[in-house]
Amino acid sequence: MKYDEIMVDIETLAARPNAAIVSIGACKFNWTDGVRDTFLVNIDAFTCRAVGLHIDKDTIDWWASQPKEARHVWQKDAIPLSDALDKFAEWYGNRNHPIWCNGTNFDIPILEEAYIRTGKQKPWHYWNVNDYRTVLNLFGLRNKDLRTNDGTMYHSALDDAIAQTEILVKLLRDYKNAPV
Repeated sequence: MKYDEIMVDIETLAARPNAAIVSIGACKFNWTDGVRDTFLVNIDAFTCRAVGLHIDKDTIDWWASQPKEARHVWQKDAIPLSDALDKFAEWYGNRNHPIWCNGTNFDIPILEEAYIRTGKQKPWHYWNVNDYRTVLNLFGLRNKDLRTNDGTMYHSALDDAIAQTEILVKLLRDYKNAPV
């Protein structure tokens, strides 16, 4: 079946479910063609604070220890949170795509909280949330061991979403085609 699924990755200024989001990166993919479309939006952290989302000093300190290129990615062309969530929902589309993230305890709960705080409807249903990290664990693998040095940047929401998708598609294609 060739229908699109979504891989999403976010960058935040805290690590709790009410974290301020500074970037949403995502890609649409299918199991035959791989990545088919991408999405990236950067978010003004002050607009996250205005709706009660949290900024954590430890996370700010962690970002300060990251390469400046990683920080600069999400500091360009930032828009208000409400507008960013509208853009993501529009890109996501009307079809209830399965949505993937790297750990169901981070990206999805934080995005859901942002949709709640802004009074907006998230574009997915809870039963379509899938966890990339669980798939890796089932295979006894770790994301950091699978990422190649192909020019993508860690902690760039879009680069992370694409890299996770490419690994997931390859893993499951290889598994499906493995002799039994």
